[in-house]
Amino acid sequence: MKDKRLMRKMKALLAVAFIVAGQFPASAAGITRDSAKIVQHYQTDELLSTLEPTYLKEPVIGSPWSRNWFASISAGTSVFAGSPLGCEDIFGRMQPALQVSAGKWFTPSIGVRASYQGFGLKFIDANIAKQRYHAAHAELLWNVVGVNPSDELGLHRWTVAPYLGGGIIKHEGNGKHPFTVNYGVMAAYRLGRRLSVNMELAGLNTFQDFDGQGNSKRFGDQLFTLSAGLTVNIGKVGWKRTVDANPYRQQNEYLMETINDLLHQRGLPSDSFDNTNTKHGEYSGLASLRARLAHKDWNGKDSIAGQTSEDHKLIGVPFYFFFRINTCTLTDESQLQNLINLAKVAKAFNLDVFVDGAADAATGTRPINDKLSEQRASYIARLLREQGVSNDAIHCTAKGGINKFTPVQRNRHTRVMIKSSK
Repeated sequence: MKDKRLMRKMKALLAVAFIVAGQFPASAAGITRDSAKIVQHYQTDELLSTLEPTYLKEPVIGSPWSRNWFASISAGTSVFAGSPLGCEDIFGRMQPALQVSAGKWFTPSIGVRASYQGFGLKFIDANIAKQRYHAAHAELLWNVVGVNPSDELGLHRWTVAPYLGGGIIKHEGNGKHPFTVNYGVMAAYRLGRRLSVNMELAGLNTFQDFDGQGNSKRFGDQLFTLSAGLTVNIGKVGWKRTVDANPYRQQNEYLMETINDLLHQRGLPSDSFDNTNTKHGEYSGLASLRARLAHKDWNGKDSIAGQTSEDHKLIGVPFYFFFRINTCTLTDESQLQNLINLAKVAKAFNLDVFVDGAADAATGTRPINDKLSEQRASYIARLLREQGVSNDAIHCTAKGGINKFTPVQRNRHTRVMIKSSK
């Protein structure tokens, strides 16, 4: 993976810089050779530590139709409370209940489902008589837990979802089938990626004359259900997340600054640069490139990273501009500062700019990814032209869907390279 190779090069350069710095006389006032080594060892561990990926708080995009479907079945007990109520207590009214549901989560917080309850089971009415019923309803679910920022797929172990909806209920005895208002709360605990156990407290409210007694224009007859069961997730599960690039960029920036300080101590050419004009710091590639500009004797053509092609040689290292899923929208607008500085370099030394667009192969079809990668390359090329780079100096390539990087979000990028003719 190119990002890993770049990090290995930077680590190797840092190791060389530490070796060079270690050649300094240890006779500086107040500093012994041993104490200097202790400080350097601590910094090395910090700089070269492997970062665990963190994710932005919200999902990149709402769930498409192929993701986050579910089906559930639950059983329990129900109690009918009519108006008038009748003389039986709540325990005498309890009857078995069975419900099946199917639905979909559109976001980590919002979902819908459709349910059926009945299956020839009965309720006890005001006359203490058992009556068969069938109920069908749909609800809007609101998961108060939301997205899990520490999980790559954004999944929590727990789901707690109040809901509200409507439907109809049919009384087999008298043939009535009035409208219902449905409400309740559902809680689920995820056992694995596809299986959860759930428990639900549900209420159904309909007109008073549903059981043959009461006012036909007023709500009052209610059916309460307490149940537990299983939920199975269907199709792809989870949410598309964006990796937070800031920790990696900050570590790279700190790494470059440390290398520059060490090289400066030996009087060697330094890659130090001023990053006060950027919002979230610079990419390390821009550090090297701007450093060459700071040296008046650089001719604009020396290869910094040592990468060459048949007709061109690379100046600096590639720049990566990352996009949100299925869009040409940058994940972080501060990346534009890198593009502005890159354009200045290209114009100042009449360099060619190579723009390679890409999409992640894990999502979308090949035709979609081919088109998306082309659009991303065109978007960056347009921004370069707006910054004054000649259209003849820009060379665009669409890579289509790729799977070179992990996590998959890193494959959603456009790579920009500045090269000079040999």
